[in-house]
Amino acid sequence: MVLAERIAGSLLMSLCISSCTSLGVIWWFRRHRIGEMIRSDGPSAHISKSGTPTMGGVGIIAAVVISSLIWSGGISSQLMIILLCGILFALVGWTDDLLKLIRRSSDGLSVRQKLLMQFLCAVLITAVLYARSGLELTQLYIPWFFQQPVDIGPVYYLLAVLYIMMLVNSVNLTDGLDGLAAGLGIISFTAALIVAVAGISVIPGIRSGIESIPGAGDIAVASAGVIGALWGFLMFNRKPARLFMGDTGSQAVGGILAVCAIMLRSEVVFLFISGMFLIETVSVILQVSSWKLRHKRVFKMAPLHHHFELAGKSEISIVRVFWGIGALFSAAGVCIILFG
Repeated sequence: MVLAERIAGSLLMSLCISSCTSLGVIWWFRRHRIGEMIRSDGPSAHISKSGTPTMGGVGIIAAVVISSLIWSGGISSQLMIILLCGILFALVGWTDDLLKLIRRSSDGLSVRQKLLMQFLCAVLITAVLYARSGLELTQLYIPWFFQQPVDIGPVYYLLAVLYIMMLVNSVNLTDGLDGLAAGLGIISFTAALIVAVAGISVIPGIRSGIESIPGAGDIAVASAGVIGALWGFLMFNRKPARLFMGDTGSQAVGGILAVCAIMLRSEVVFLFISGMFLIETVSVILQVSSWKLRHKRVFKMAPLHHHFELAGKSEISIVRVFWGIGALFSAAGVCIILFG
């Protein structure tokens, strides 16, 4: 079966599974009359969202796993690493979401507990990448500055762990407005799909022709599965949202995005592709640092999307602008890779 058929099949099957599962999750939460507990220190406009069904990420990860396994060309190491990463971080997020529901509170795992679980998952994924990916992981390519990859040695593995945790938390922080994280996820994974389908190395200076990426076809199929799953979920998450992704979905999506970037040897370029996610994270870091050091806020509220909400911008307009900026970042990243 040609790659185009596998990609289309994975996307469409994932979309259908995600849509059906989302309906099931909404039905279950409404039947039991439980839902998301909104933070009391968040924007006052969000209070009306309290009680909205959550844990939509269950449908997302289920759709990705099933569609990827069915439409892959065989269970490759690359595919299993992607699915393992998604499942592990989905479990971390599911634990957090479940505790919130049990406690009937917006407090789930503590920050330390969440970071420890994420760290352990990231270490395990990095170890599996080292053992099974078939890649020279210590080599890092920095666009425009070096024609040869920079071999940074064992320090790469520490950076890989931090990289995975960073993207996991970036997607998690961005998931604060109806449709925002899902839309940006679709944009980022579309870029990953293009890079994987092109099947080229991000290192143009050390090859005369096109150099294939190991498992690029399965990475493309899995990326298509994520796109389909997020589209299916977005039908219920666009404003006014009938279903929230929860940490179950946001952490899984962030983890899969990070591991795809690593296996596509495009870690640095994916900082462009994931630019809007990272801007949201930087806004939180600036806010917390400024408050601790100067007892002054940089923004009305962090992450950045809440700042614009409190500035009087509508939720729909913020989401559309952020999607547009995210699309520009992703396009820039793809151009860097494809045209060097």
